[in-house]
Amino acid sequence: MRSYFITGTITGLVLMFLSSCSNIENIQGADKAETFYLRGEAYFKESSFEQAIEKFNLVKNKFPYSKYAVDAELRIADSYYAKADYVAAQKQYELFSEFHPTDSRRDYAIFQSGMSYYELMPSAVDRDLSYGPEALQDFKSLMELFPNSIYFKDALNKYTEIRTKLAEKEMYIGKFYLRKDQYESALGRYIGVINNYSGLEPEEDAYVEAVKCLIKLDRKDDAKYYLDLYQAGYPSGKHIAWANKTKAELDK
Repeated sequence: MRSYFITGTITGLVLMFLSSCSNIENIQGADKAETFYLRGEAYFKESSFEQAIEKFNLVKNKFPYSKYAVDAELRIADSYYAKADYVAAQKQYELFSEFHPTDSRRDYAIFQSGMSYYELMPSAVDRDLSYGPEALQDFKSLMELFPNSIYFKDALNKYTEIRTKLAEKEMYIGKFYLRKDQYESALGRYIGVINNYSGLEPEEDAYVEAVKCLIKLDRKDDAKYYLDLYQAGYPSGKHIAWANKTKAELDK
């Protein structure tokens, strides 16, 4: 993922104080808000995220009208994310996006909200993927609201990856029903992949499995319909030989 960097002046101050002060609590700024903010940045740099959150919260709560207050809000979210508390991080990014709709970093906050949901998703498709749709919504929002964002490409890649995983989940459930000879239930999952995840890799297999279910259910006309769709959509597909043979048999 991309890292969030504070802008010029503040970055320079952080580097200056880090180089001159070995004791973080001795760091001083021009005012108290700046002092606490710089200490928060120093703790963040040392991966002392709880202490960083404490300092950023002091800025946010005690100096809400300071020029550092909004930066502190985002850095609280970054600190939670860095320490892998993705539930808390997502909430903080969401709040930042909601309360600062014109901030130039809103695209970053939306992207990171999606990434927080993404990190909460298990890798295996047989696990609970309920965070997937939430992540998709954030990545979709970013792409719609900020088509020129530097995070657009990353959001698109994650959007496609998650949709593919959700499609694979549907295929997995379909196979579960097939093993129990519950063809109607299995068919519903495969048709769902065809309708909702068009263009993704699992779609090809979904056509094949849907046709097999329809044949088992003695719905030959429907089976031929989906074979026609497959042949039209995947004329050079990996199952085209099987599709052509099956269609010919059904037409007899």
